[in-house]
Amino acid sequence: MTDSLAITDTSKPVARPRPAVDRWCRDHDLDDAAAAALFGCSKQMVNRMRRPFDDPDRKRPGQALLTRIVRATHGAVRPEDFSPPVEAILRGMAA
Repeated sequence: MTDSLAITDTSKPVARPRPAVDRWCRDHDLDDAAAAALFGCSKQMVNRMRRPFDDPDRKRPGQALLTRIVRATHGAVRPEDFSPPVEAILRGMAA
């Protein structure tokens, strides 16, 4: 899981947790199009999978795509990585 920052006021930024696939793509210098080619899906789907957990437009991959992602990342990204962390759920930061 990775975080991005959203500034809700001028005093302190709020971390917005993201699925691990976002960090994996960043670590491997893959943009959405390159990740889509690797995973066998559209770049729009990759973009939606990489969004913060609280983004209402975030998508979870289906079983076939999830299997391809796990294989392509050699297990670095796992099925449970697409579920928000418990802390985010309890704080209401998961869509």
